[in-house]
Amino acid sequence: MKIKARFILIILLASLFSATTLTSCVHRKVPSEDLFFQALELSSSGSIKDAASTYAECIIRRDEWADIASEQLLELLSEHPYTDISRNIRDAINIAHEYHPVKQTTLRIKQDFPVTFSALTLSGFSQVELDDVASSWLTKADDKRTAAMLLEEAADLKDTRAPTGTSAAEKWSLLFYAGRLYEKNGAATRQEALSCYTRACAEAYSELTYDRPLWYFLELTRKSNSQNAAAKLQNYSSTWNNPEYFDDFLDRLASDLLSGYNWKTFFRVFRENEAFFSNASRAKYAVICARLLECGLCSDADAGGNAAETAAELYETALENAPFGSYYDLLARFMTGTPFTAQFTVSESSSAESDVSFTERLLGKFIEHDYPDLAWRTLQRDCGTFSTQSIQEAYTYLLSKADAESRFRPLTSLALQTARTRPGDETLMKLSFPQYYRELIEDEARQYGLEPWILFALIHSESCFQADITSAAGAHGLTQLMEATAGDVARKLKIAEYDLNDAATNVRFGSFYLSELTGRLDGDTLLAAFSYNAGITRVRNWRRKTPNLPLDIFLETVPYEETRLYGQKILRSAVMYGMLYYGEDYADIMESILKIPY
Repeated sequence: MKIKARFILIILLASLFSATTLTSCVHRKVPSEDLFFQALELSSSGSIKDAASTYAECIIRRDEWADIASEQLLELLSEHPYTDISRNIRDAINIAHEYHPVKQTTLRIKQDFPVTFSALTLSGFSQVELDDVASSWLTKADDKRTAAMLLEEAADLKDTRAPTGTSAAEKWSLLFYAGRLYEKNGAATRQEALSCYTRACAEAYSELTYDRPLWYFLELTRKSNSQNAAAKLQNYSSTWNNPEYFDDFLDRLASDLLSGYNWKTFFRVFRENEAFFSNASRAKYAVICARLLECGLCSDADAGGNAAETAAELYETALENAPFGSYYDLLARFMTGTPFTAQFTVSESSSAESDVSFTERLLGKFIEHDYPDLAWRTLQRDCGTFSTQSIQEAYTYLLSKADAESRFRPLTSLALQTARTRPGDETLMKLSFPQYYRELIEDEARQYGLEPWILFALIHSESCFQADITSAAGAHGLTQLMEATAGDVARKLKIAEYDLNDAATNVRFGSFYLSELTGRLDGDTLLAAFSYNAGITRVRNWRRKTPNLPLDIFLETVPYEETRLYGQKILRSAVMYGMLYYGEDYADIMESILKIPY
């Protein structure tokens, strides 16, 4: 009897082993593309563990599908942190972090726990576990100072242990997150945060792991004292790896200095560091510096020679570096009399299939399999590398989903990043600046004495033509009107009942309001745009401080980042709409908005 039982057990184990081996062999025979879409279907149906396992199989192959599968697996486990993790999934997670080192997995370890680990325990954690614990503490730990001290102490313990293959990455994580927690703790531990960021830079094992703590170091220094950050920048700009990573820091530093009227410091920052700026930052700083020289806000001495000659050189620098069609590209062209593309060309034909990148083919696969979320993300992230035909096909597909999925409607801005690299592509430019609701918008513009390209620019900037959108602040519809503003307009128009999600009503109210603001500000379109965004009282107070500053320099001194960018978007969009659809010359629109003679 015992022999029979043993025999049955052996048979069962052999069957189980054979089934597992067969499943593994079958999986190996399935193409990676099919595996990936199987995993998507399993995820959609709620089979999370099976989906994770299928993604893992795709990742372990390390072929062209491994990158996108890695991203999906890490996101899946972040959404389902209590999923049972098998060994093959754990192995795949380690590979996935090679493709996406910044993404968090949020596995079971990431819970709403107090700071209970010892430094010794933390020093033995893997990098994935450290990322999960530390990122959780950033939002959930009540005592962030204690959490930071534990991480820093654990980093020190790493020095006393025998090094392993991942010890550098683990020590970097401990120091980086200690810095983040010290910073979150407030001004009392600012110096400790700066010290940890510096130590993390010293422990960096890749370009990203150097640039990331350096960015936080510079940004924290700027928040504390922008003049100090400007003075220290020269010590660090030559060491960063990816200049674009620091564009937002440089934007904020520029705003700090210019809103404080520190013209000379701004000029010096550019002169000392321009070689290490990205093209976009170099163009922005160059244009502003040229304008400061022309307006006498900086002198020959600041320029190191003849101010006029230096301004001309700076404009040339801007024209060589500014992204096509950007605000600073337009401003540099306008100030130098350089023509802007007035005649647009027909898009190029599509490339041969063999020339199409994997990511572009992936976009087509997402459309084919009807995954709009992934098509949308792929288009957003890699639009600049795709052919015009692929972009247009993706737009057509996503717009077909827009009725049910309103998040796909703001497609209007994506093609611009590609258009900047392909000057004159009419298809891309019109995808970037479409004329939805054309008849309605043109009628209301005529009714209230507005140029149609100004009203199109406002709606493009406010809502990207989403008629039923409501912002976090409570603004509604195409022209993004607040309830109080709409109520005031309704009383003036003698309308008792209205619906701000109705396109006709919203455009009428927005047109009336913009026209009224323009009239109250003596016909100044740019100040009216600022007021539409930030309120007329606030704008008048800003302008009262520097009434004689040219409008383009005044724009740079506006203390609200949102309002500054809004003014730039209105001008750029007005130029594009005027040129594309109304035969206007860009310089005429620039002159009418900036009030600078051409």
